Amino acid sequence: YMPDLGDLAGWRGADLLADLPAAHEDDAEEVPEEVAMLLSMLGNEHAAYWGSRYVKELALVRTAMNSGSADPMEGLFVWFGKMAMLRACQTMSSNELALQPESSVVLDLGCGNGFMCEVLHAMGFKKVIGVDYSPHAIRLAQTVQAHFISQAPEEAHAQWGSSYLVDDILATRIPRQTVHCIHDSGTFDSIAMTLPPTPAPFDPFAPPGAAAAAALAGGGGGAQ
Repeated sequence: YMPDLGDLAGWRGADLLADLPAAHEDDAEEVPEEVAMLLSMLGNEHAAYWGSRYVKELALVRTAMNSGSADPMEGLFVWFGKMAMLRACQTMSSNELALQPESSVVLDLGCGNGFMCEVLHAMGFKKVIGVDYSPHAIRLAQTVQAHFISQAPEEAHAQWGSSYLVDDILATRIPRQTVHCIHDSGTFDSIAMTLPPTPAPFDPFAPPGAAAAAALAGGGGGAQ
């Protein structure tokens, strides 16, 4: 189930999120997961939503791995679905993008559980970097990586080609380097739908430069 985006046009995500508990006070589980996901993107609650989701997903993956499940990765969430992800991986490995699996650096922005990064690695890419602003996502991605490593020949373990780091791409700390392909599936959507901070009321009697001075006094910017 997915709501019609046209029905949500003009709505503010924060208002939707504020109304949600009141509408479902008796049973919050009535809210479909897809709706909760969309509402989290329309408001400013995406960090809390995804952090909680990745914690639950990590617990499920670990339980499946410890129980000897035939496919512990079966329950992983993949944005737009696994078939769409596989098509993207196939495009990267085709001649269309002229990438060299042995040497090309692939950066996955908002890597989430890292499943796509590990599939790319399994397809031959040796330099795959997954970044996500959620430390819970990176912990989950490293667990998914450990599963893929356990399925590979032992001689491949020492030089595994995927790596993960916590990073906010709006204030990135990624070292400057050459990247040959940048992949995103939903990260920029979430950024675009994040509500901007509410501006301070305009004061027509404030002296020129007062707003800038106040920002600097509060540590709001400028070189120190």
